[in-house]
Amino acid sequence: MQTTLTKPSYKQPLLVFVLAATAVVLFLFFIDEGNYSLKGFTNPGHWLVFLIYLIPTVVAQFLVYVLLTKLNMKDGKLSFSVIIGLFFGIASVISMFYWMK
Repeated sequence: MQTTLTKPSYKQPLLVFVLAATAVVLFLFFIDEGNYSLKGFTNPGHWLVFLIYLIPTVVAQFLVYVLLTKLNMKDGKLSFSVIIGLFFGIASVISMFYWMK
């Protein structure tokens, strides 16, 4: 009997993480400062801040997913990764801005 190790595919979860993070960050930008619009995206600086929020959020979701994969969690791994990763990602960016202040 021969045992083979298979590398897990992260393409589908990564797409879910990017879509979820994009939706949440766009919502945060929409409600920012009471403007309730996304008109600010005509300014390149807003795209930079958008990426500053988006990238750590996706990374946090991915790290939670990898951790849960290593812990052999079977059910709800993707959903749990999205929710907890969103919290940790956005909280880390806000903490970073607070720390730099």
